Amino acid sequence: MKTTFSYTPDELHAIFVDGGYVSEENFKECAESTDIISTLLKKKILTPDLVGQAIAEHLGISYADLNSNGAFKGWTKKIDENTARKLRVILYTVDAKEKLAVFATDTLANKPDVTIAAKKIFPGFKIEVAYGLTKDVDDLLRAYNKPLKERLVEILKSENKKVSSSLNEIFNEALGRNVSDIHFEPHAEKVSIRFRVDGVLTPVGEVTPEYYQSVVNRVKILAGLRIDEHLKTQDGSIRLEDKADLRVSVVPTINGEKIVIRVLSKYAERSGLEDLGFTEKQAALLLSAGNSPLGFIVVAGPTGSGKTTSLHTLLTEIESPDINITTIEDPVEYRLDEANQIQVNEDQGITFSTGLRSIVRQDPDVILVGEIRDAETAEIGINAALTGHRVLTTFHASSAAVTIPRILDMGIEPFLLSSTLSMVVGQRLVRKLCTECRYSYSPKPAELAKLMPKAKTFLGASPTLYATKGCDACGGIGYSGRTSVIEILNLTPSLREHIMKHADSDTIQATAIKEGMDTMFVAGIMKVKNGITSLEELLRVVTPPQA
Repeated sequence: MKTTFSYTPDELHAIFVDGGYVSEENFKECAESTDIISTLLKKKILTPDLVGQAIAEHLGISYADLNSNGAFKGWTKKIDENTARKLRVILYTVDAKEKLAVFATDTLANKPDVTIAAKKIFPGFKIEVAYGLTKDVDDLLRAYNKPLKERLVEILKSENKKVSSSLNEIFNEALGRNVSDIHFEPHAEKVSIRFRVDGVLTPVGEVTPEYYQSVVNRVKILAGLRIDEHLKTQDGSIRLEDKADLRVSVVPTINGEKIVIRVLSKYAERSGLEDLGFTEKQAALLLSAGNSPLGFIVVAGPTGSGKTTSLHTLLTEIESPDINITTIEDPVEYRLDEANQIQVNEDQGITFSTGLRSIVRQDPDVILVGEIRDAETAEIGINAALTGHRVLTTFHASSAAVTIPRILDMGIEPFLLSSTLSMVVGQRLVRKLCTECRYSYSPKPAELAKLMPKAKTFLGASPTLYATKGCDACGGIGYSGRTSVIEILNLTPSLREHIMKHADSDTIQATAIKEGMDTMFVAGIMKVKNGITSLEELLRVVTPPQA
């Protein structure tokens, strides 16, 4: 029997079209894609649950909706970790009265092995194997994750182990826990290792300076850097087969060379804007701007706020065979099926500005400029928008309103920006509360006032807030994953007049709010009320209005 990822287009046609889940016409729309299932999901022809049901029906077994119903928590860890991970199996439910135990797996080739293992756990029970979606199985397998510190101690407990083996295990651990950055930080008598998980740096272990020198040399070799250079900064990259790309930065400090490794997914996760945290209204606004024949769209925020992910997700929503999408990025973080992607390479003379000049001569419909770093790039991009192209870019600014005067201060003529700018998106990322250990509570007025003086204005007199206890599923942290808090400044005639007058950010923001814009903080408050994040987490990331 086959796994989800080994189906041919003909087999997928049998599953979805012959099974009555997708029309022939809709299937043909997606048949040229390298990932038909992802395209069906992206175009919202199918939902994940319908995909699972269709595959399960084709296999002649039941579908385990692990996302909605979870697993039978009281018995899940009856399966030992090695068996669970090897067979990719989760105990879905147990009916003691009917003497039935259902196990879910996304790898049906293992069905006989699952049945054998299950009978050892529940002798005398009838065993059924159901199909579960890969993402849902992955999420539930995290229940076996040991705390990061404990896991790193295991990896590093023997410094006699080959450095190459230890590094591979560290990389795999980072990938399995959605780590965005790995820090090796030398101090006088030790070297600390920290992982950035969901935007927060967490100490996970340490090694001796002697052992660390071997780590430095190994990382440099993998990244194609000079191992005999210790006094200059160096940048390189490591490709982990088909798993991910790693961007390596080495910087000399007074205690030795510090290494920071950015973990970049090899392909963008096939999700929609609403999956990233956009509301239905915000997603519709951005899609409308992205589908316009021309215009300049800017996504603003600090480093690591999800700007690039939002723009790439927009491109996956609008890409089609009849438009030419070209990007210039540093680095190319996500691979797109239907786009021509260019990597900045200053040694070869490819910068954002020089690359953008060449792109304009390549008959593009949509241009993605990874980042506006200087006036020259901004001017070329704006002129491209003025001459009939859709130009998408990111910009480092604290809010949507601040972005406009910042661009003008780079020397861009107000009439050019006013004529081309169609939208500015401001965004931040906040951690999501773990749904396994989340609970609601009513804060005392004094406690709430201390946390946020004007809480009553935004949350009401007697709000319900949410917190977590910490559990195995979230590694005791209380948070799992992140979501965006978004503000969209849609250019109106009055805002274009403000640009012409070189208005300050306060004036621009006040007008945008008056004309219907919800600020990032207001968007975040809605996520607090809905139990998606906590008030403490929102306040950590977004500053509440002072007035």
